[in-house]
Amino acid sequence: MKRGFILLLVLVVIISGCTINKQEQITCEKPYISFDGSCCLDQNDNGVCDNGENEVVQELENNMASNGAVEVICPNVKFNVNEASREIEFEVKQVALGSSNYAPTLKCDESYKSLTLQRFILNQGESQKFKNTIYPSNIECEFGVVETANTERAVYCKTKIIKS
Repeated sequence: MKRGFILLLVLVVIISGCTINKQEQITCEKPYISFDGSCCLDQNDNGVCDNGENEVVQELENNMASNGAVEVICPNVKFNVNEASREIEFEVKQVALGSSNYAPTLKCDESYKSLTLQRFILNQGESQKFKNTIYPSNIECEFGVVETANTERAVYCKTKIIKS
C-alpha cells in the first residue's frame, strides 16, 4: 500500500510538471487582420495594422541631382514598424530648353528587385514619375536617367531604404 501511494505521488508530481503548449489559430474578419496573437484594424486593406501605420517614425528629405538640363528627385524611405512594403516615386524634370529622350536606370543591392523601366521623352517644363514597390531592408539604391543621344549626360541620385 505504501509503494502504491509513493508511486501515485511520483506520477502526480511528474504529470503536474508537464504543460501542454497549445497554440491557437486566430481568425479575423475583414477589415481586421491577425497580428501578434490578436486582431487589429486594417481598414485600407494594405496588410498593416492601422494603429501602427499613422506613426511618423522620421521624415527623411528627398535627394536631388541635376546636370543643368534635367533634375532627378529620389526619395529616402524609413519603414514604420508594421509596414510590409511601400510604393515609392522617383521624378525626372526637364529644366533646359528643348526636349530630350531619356532612359531611366535603377540599381540596388543584389537582394533588391526593381521594375523594368522604359525610355521616355521630356520637353522643357515637363516631368515624368516612376513608381516602384520596395520592401523593408537596409540598402541604398541609385536612380538615374541617361540621355539616349549623349550617354555621357547622365544624372544619378541615391535613395536610402531604412528598415525600422
